[in-house]
Amino acid sequence: MKRILQTFACGLALAGMVAGAATIVQTLPFSGAPNFSLPLTFNSFDVSLGTLTAVDIGMTIQINGGNALVDNDGAETANVTVTSGVNGGVSSGGEVAVLPPLTASGTVVQPLTLAPDNGDGTGIDPAPADGASISLAGASGANTITVMPGVISTFTTTASGADYTLNADANNFINIVGSGSVSGGFTGVGAAGSVTVTYTYDPAIIPEPASLAIFGLLGLGMIRRRR
Repeated sequence: MKRILQTFACGLALAGMVAGAATIVQTLPFSGAPNFSLPLTFNSFDVSLGTLTAVDIGMTIQINGGNALVDNDGAETANVTVTSGVNGGVSSGGEVAVLPPLTASGTVVQPLTLAPDNGDGTGIDPAPADGASISLAGASGANTITVMPGVISTFTTTASGADYTLNADANNFINIVGSGSVSGGFTGVGAAGSVTVTYTYDPAIIPEPASLAIFGLLGLGMIRRRR
């Protein structure tokens, strides 16, 4: 009888085993002309699948066209470094909290020597030699954050009960170092990318058919042993 009980306990242990943590991955694309903020709708985690243990949010962004423009309006030659591109970010639509902030940037760094103002006025005229046009196409970036433990529950109990919104944000930026007389702007910029939400969870323990069959055989063995 003791041996049968030990075997039965072993069968219970096998039935309780799971193949480690599981994941669910959702990826949604976005595109547009910065500056923009586009809502993306994701499915919340179904708690019947198990216990949610971690949420990772990732973003990729790529500039698919456009230029940064600079123009020297000063009377002296300007030696400058221009850093420009598109800053991307993910923000909460209200139902969930995303911490820490998530950003990903497509960035171009370009050193320039610009001639003194040639009389083209105060507007941004990128024509040489006192101006320049910098292609931003192809610049890209990516980043991922892990949601803080105290926020994980909001991905299962959202206001709508079934889904929630994350905003994909994209904004042009330009930083000119070396001369205060050089101004900058943009033309024709477009950006695209994706936001990915990954759920990591411990699956609910459900005995596999093979384990149930073991229970049946063990039960028969115990009955016969008693007889």
